[in-house]
Amino acid sequence: MTLTPRPGSRWEVALDAAAVLAFLSELMRGAAAGTYEGVILVAAMLIAAAGRRKFPASAAAAAIIASGLVAGVPGAAIPVWVIAQVCIFSLTLRRSGVASVALPVLHACTLYVGGLVFLRLEPFDVVSLSLPVWTAAAASAGYALRSHNETISALRDKVAASAAAKDSEIQRRLGEERIRIARDLHDAVAHNIAIINVHSGAAEKALDQDRERAKESLEQVRSASRNVLRELQDILLILRSAGHGDDAGPIPSVEGIPALLESSRELGLAIDATIEPLPGVSPAGEAALYRAVQEALTNAHRHGNGRAQLVLDSQGGSIVLTISNTYRPGRDRQGGYGLIGMRERAESAGGDLYTQDENGTFLLRVTLPAIKTKERK
Repeated sequence: MTLTPRPGSRWEVALDAAAVLAFLSELMRGAAAGTYEGVILVAAMLIAAAGRRKFPASAAAAAIIASGLVAGVPGAAIPVWVIAQVCIFSLTLRRSGVASVALPVLHACTLYVGGLVFLRLEPFDVVSLSLPVWTAAAASAGYALRSHNETISALRDKVAASAAAKDSEIQRRLGEERIRIARDLHDAVAHNIAIINVHSGAAEKALDQDRERAKESLEQVRSASRNVLRELQDILLILRSAGHGDDAGPIPSVEGIPALLESSRELGLAIDATIEPLPGVSPAGEAALYRAVQEALTNAHRHGNGRAQLVLDSQGGSIVLTISNTYRPGRDRQGGYGLIGMRERAESAGGDLYTQDENGTFLLRVTLPAIKTKERK
């Protein structure tokens, strides 16, 4: 694993300054003594330190070699070892793995053995023990800074992942909300537009022959138009309220189903309806039942032969809505988004929708789970 510190960080500047100062000190010592062997060795180490950013392992290997060669020029020991520790520090700062451990250990051993052999130090002398400790300190500092940088990087990745997940969740909810609004628009408009269409046609035919009947049809058109406007205003109110439920307007419920039946009968659809008392129904379930009845009756009027059967009752632990009607041959029953919207509503309420189109009869069945109500004490 390679880890690069932030470009221009204070650590890089400090390491560069230490290496240059070590070279300058050896250059001054060599000029004063008139010997330049040490200067050449320190210059080679300075070149290795300059390349430590891209080749930290190679720079550390050069440091080990130079620390061994310093036995020939003991006067240059301190500058060489300073630059060597710079290379060791950069290695453990930038790399992890076997090399980041093996090379510092090898360097520490080289310094210790060199102190015993060439400097004639005692094995437990403070100076001989301080040489490997110096390398251990430089390597440990590099490890600590790399661990700190990795922690910061992991935290940044975690924050970025969290932000991405939050954005994904927001997009998912926006998508669900768009689908829900599309269903509401379809359910709210289709039924009432069908009423407007029928009564406007009736008014047109009766305008010259039966003005009273034409007036009644126009009143129905106005009533249906008012219903469309009210439904659209409720949807716009939800959009403007930005999800605040207090202003969201009324939610369709099973209590509105009788009114749907009456409006469909006024359109000329003969409905044989059986509605039994129901156990507890969730708000989402009530909305699903209401919209299913609205859509099914609209389709029955538009495509059917003028008759429909509706049964709403409870069976076991479920609430079952069944609507069936015969229809004129040659009519396409599968067009539009009404059935898709009904299925999505039923599934969002924990239920399902079943349809059957056979022998000129279309049957629709919505099954929803009933809510168990607690008995009053």
